[in-house]
Amino acid sequence: MPLLNGGAFLQPAIDSVLAQRGPSFELLIVDDGSVDGGPERAERLADPRIHVIRNARRTGLAAALNVGLARARGEFVARLDADDVARPARLEQQVGFLRSHPQVALVGSQARLIDETGAVIGTVERSREDASIRWYSMWDNPFIHSSVMFRRAEVAALGGYDESLRLCEDWELWGRIMTRHGGCNLDEALIDYRFSLASITGAIESSTTHPRRPLFEEITRRLVARHADLILGADTVSPEDAKLMSGFSLGVNAAMLDAFLAGFVRLLDAFMRRHRQTARTADFHRTVARQFDAIAYRVTPARRRHALRVYLAALGRGPAVARHVSWPRAIILALFGRSGRDRLRLVRNASRTAKTA
Repeated sequence: MPLLNGGAFLQPAIDSVLAQRGPSFELLIVDDGSVDGGPERAERLADPRIHVIRNARRTGLAAALNVGLARARGEFVARLDADDVARPARLEQQVGFLRSHPQVALVGSQARLIDETGAVIGTVERSREDASIRWYSMWDNPFIHSSVMFRRAEVAALGGYDESLRLCEDWELWGRIMTRHGGCNLDEALIDYRFSLASITGAIESSTTHPRRPLFEEITRRLVARHADLILGADTVSPEDAKLMSGFSLGVNAAMLDAFLAGFVRLLDAFMRRHRQTARTADFHRTVARQFDAIAYRVTPARRRHALRVYLAALGRGPAVARHVSWPRAIILALFGRSGRDRLRLVRNASRTAKTA
């Protein structure tokens, strides 16, 4: 658990780890220069399972994670951010899965999305199966970092997190792990993932004028190109293709939408030729359907005709993909635009909050 001025939510995060059932564990909290009293509060808990490690100077997230990795003694390492919450069976289920699947070195899960008050406002879903995860990793991060557990020895042998990266260090590491080992996301939501626009990632992704946005864009384009080479083979994707592909995460310019969709379909066909089993798996078809939905939402400027173009492309993939598209959301976006879809989300969130209360 890396910590940098995360005291506001630290106690529930720690409590969720201490409440885990099943295997024995140690909780390594790596403080990277907090000044809000969070490390002191953790130390006052005086639980022998908690070890607070204080960096002598602020090193950045990737380096802090490597400090924890070097100090860890267990066979497996689980990640949890200091503002997220682990469900009680998380460690038990992930350890059990890794022990029964020796070919898998990396396992994550689904998540419940919570706000700053802890209210559940939605879900965060990821692809389940290895092939689906590999395909998605060409375009975006296929794991929720806080949900991940991995085999310590295998990740240490790979050198851990890349400390030269100031962002996306987890996405980069997953790509290296999966060049040698399998990966999986369990069906269950084993963590509560707290989203806040005040977080660094939330702020960067929500604002094209954020000062760290250019760095985010540069790293994203680099990782898209690298993962495409690893998964489809060197020279399959040109630099121009890689730049276009990065629009999946960064936003697709409407003027390039047709080119983007053509490239997406071409690479999808190339991947499916390499992984023939994907034609028969619901998880892969669901992954592709959700990607079309994400593309429709990320086209800028947002126009209903652009959304219609994307969903027609989804229909063109046949019934296996089309049945997994969220057609109610697609219809709302196509008829009312992004503002209508945003209003629907606000209504749903308000309803969930009222039910929780």
